[in-house]
Amino acid sequence: MVLFYIVFFLVIFKYVSLFFVCMGVFPDLGDKSKLPSITNPEQLLKYQIASGKYEKVDPFPEDVILIHSNRLLGCVLENFSVRKVRGFYDNFYLLKNKGGNKTIGISKSGGAPADVMVMEELIASGVKRFVSVGEAGALQSYLNVGDFVVCERAVNGNGVSRYYSNHDFSFASGSLSSRIKDFLRKSDIDFSVGVSWSTDAFYRELVEEVKHYKDLGVLTVDMESSAIFSVAEFRGVDAAVILTVSDYLLKHEAGESWVPNFKYTSDFLAKLFVIAKDVLFSKGS
Repeated sequence: MVLFYIVFFLVIFKYVSLFFVCMGVFPDLGDKSKLPSITNPEQLLKYQIASGKYEKVDPFPEDVILIHSNRLLGCVLENFSVRKVRGFYDNFYLLKNKGGNKTIGISKSGGAPADVMVMEELIASGVKRFVSVGEAGALQSYLNVGDFVVCERAVNGNGVSRYYSNHDFSFASGSLSSRIKDFLRKSDIDFSVGVSWSTDAFYRELVEEVKHYKDLGVLTVDMESSAIFSVAEFRGVDAAVILTVSDYLLKHEAGESWVPNFKYTSDFLAKLFVIAKDVLFSKGS
């Protein structure tokens, strides 16, 4: 009889467990960007400074260039006189203009989650404007390696963006993006303007998705733009993104080929960095 009850309760437990599994592991929370968070960057920033892990910078720069490439970071460290700041994931630097009366920050990270974490802490420190300099894969056949793209809108295809925005697209800050476009025009530098598809899954850029976004007229695919725009809008700061083409997806209509050309982009990334620097050092900031 005891054995019967043991078996009976085990069977009941099994089917009750299956019921809850079928109900779904993830809660249906709707628009997550409207819900409160337990963690916050202000508290962590205060903790890190008090523990000596983060350097207290006063005044903190209001303008930051986000970079995502070790090659570009090496170029910056080699060609500019920067000062490394303790903390901020060990990749934050200060750069003064020639007159020494203005300072911008340079932050190197990689991928949307890392960008979001450092942006949150930099915003809590006082940053008001971000310009991201990065690489992107071309979805449109007329784009070539080294071409410049000012991203004004990004498809929210990565996971972190959904915690900051419930929309399919996130947008660049119009005023900052306009300053970049004006600078490029005055400098006679060719560029395209359009939409980039942001995704976390570099090795799962699916053929059908690539074709879909290409048919919609999306110019590029990258890993950061939508998260950068989403966080900036959520926190009420400005953000712009300028990209250089580093690889081709579906370059040839007849084939479903990927053509990486990352080794050719170092000089183009360096040029974009100088553009971002000059824009942020201009009087419009």
